[in-house]
Amino acid sequence: MKKYEDMDKLVLDPWSALELGGSFTDDSDPDTELDQIYHSFQVAEALRKLYPDEEKYGWLHLTGLIHDLGKILTPAFDEPQWCNVGDTFPVGCMFERVGVFPEYFDYNPDLKHPVYSTKLGIYEPKCGLNNLIMSFSHDEYLYKVLTHEKNASQFTEKKLPIQSYYMIRYHSFFPWHKFEAYTCFENEIDKENKHWVQIFASFDLYSKAHDIVDIESVKPYYQNLMKQYLPAKIYF
Repeated sequence: MKKYEDMDKLVLDPWSALELGGSFTDDSDPDTELDQIYHSFQVAEALRKLYPDEEKYGWLHLTGLIHDLGKILTPAFDEPQWCNVGDTFPVGCMFERVGVFPEYFDYNPDLKHPVYSTKLGIYEPKCGLNNLIMSFSHDEYLYKVLTHEKNASQFTEKKLPIQSYYMIRYHSFFPWHKFEAYTCFENEIDKENKHWVQIFASFDLYSKAHDIVDIESVKPYYQNLMKQYLPAKIYF
């Protein structure tokens, strides 16, 4: 993550970033073989269908569209998919053996570390998920992109709410929001927002329709949301 911290690799407008980030197929995705951009629109449109009020839920529709934008790491910077996609988890504490392929933790030297192998590891109880060091992923990368000063300091008509950032940062943290692992680190803010992550995950995984969204027909709607909530240029 360190080499990306300065967000000095690439500058794109939001729509161009969406197109570039959506130009590959996620090999870890179990229920679609479509390019990423079609999945993004399927999630966004599914959320829009159930929560149609733009004034109240426009941020949610946009979150559905951009939630996987961090996957731009592969087509833009040639990062291998194994370090970009898939489930996420905190490091510096005991690995919880839930989720996808937990047997691969057996090859991690942290298992034998006197501190990292303990339940709390380097953390304190109820320290909050925000204080955990998460595994490198498209989730964590996009969160860092959006909250970086170069992007966060730009003027936008509206601000994405905290629920949006939870969905973006933790939608692949299945051990937490699906299997109730790592709950010893939750604080009250995490508990309040977990429900939103769980709602979002129900639209994201195992919910992809094979009907392709007509992107051109909905493009003006989402471009308007981008104009409201996102900076005109995003630094990656």
